Amino acid sequence: MTSKTIPARLVITCDRCGVETHQSLGTGRRRRKGVLSIESDGLDALGDPCCNANRSIDLCDDCLFKIETAIEAAMVLAGSERR
Repeated sequence: MTSKTIPARLVITCDRCGVETHQSLGTGRRRRKGVLSIESDGLDALGDPCCNANRSIDLCDDCLFKIETAIEAAMVLAGSERR
């Protein structure tokens, strides 16, 4: 009888598009380990901060590129409106 040790692999699902990626070689490889972290306060009925509302969003490489592009475009647009 023979035995094989198969290492566990971490499968991460993109929160935007739902594609499954993993850390090993091959298709679906996630090279950039994209996580978008949003830090914010939860507000009560009067608009006062009352709790932590931080979010962490796992992204595949394609979605991470799209989000980065959108953020950069928004920053350029916001910068041009200030002038």
